[in-house]
Amino acid sequence: NVRANFESLSVLDRAKAKGPFNMLSSIAASGVLSEEDLKLSFSKLISTSLRANNLSDDAGYWQKTKNWFFNLIVVRKTGNIQGDDDEALIARAEISLGEKNIEKTVKIVEALSTSAKGVMKPWIEDAKIRVNAISAIDSLIPIVFNEAQS
Repeated sequence: NVRANFESLSVLDRAKAKGPFNMLSSIAASGVLSEEDLKLSFSKLISTSLRANNLSDDAGYWQKTKNWFFNLIVVRKTGNIQGDDDEALIARAEISLGEKNIEKTVKIVEALSTSAKGVMKPWIEDAKIRVNAISAIDSLIPIVFNEAQS
C-alpha cells in the first residue's frame, strides 16, 4: 500500500515527499501520456493549428468548409526555421519533441499565435502533466533510496 509506505517515512522525508506524492496521486487515475503518444497527438494537431489563423472567429459554415477543403493537403517547412511565425515555431517544436525535450517544446508551442495555441491547448496540458510527473518522480527517488538504506 503506497499510502502506508508514505506514512512510514521519517517526518523529514515525509515533508519532502508530500508535494510530489500529492501531484502523482492527483493524476494516478488518468495516467500520463508516453513520449510517443505526445508525438502522435502533436502531429495530428499541426495542420489544424497552422490553418487556425485562416479564418476569423465569425466565419460562417461555407467559409469553414471552403477553408477545410483548401487545407486538405498542408505544405509546410520543416527543420530549424528562423522566425516567430506559427510555421517556424511548429517546425522548431517538432525538432525539440524529436529530441525528447518536452519542456522546451511546451515553451515553443506556448509562443504560437492565440488561434494556433488554442488548437494546441490539449497537447500543452498533456505535455505539462508529463513534465510535472517526471519531476515529481525525480524528486522522490532520493527519498526512496534513503528510506531503503535505513
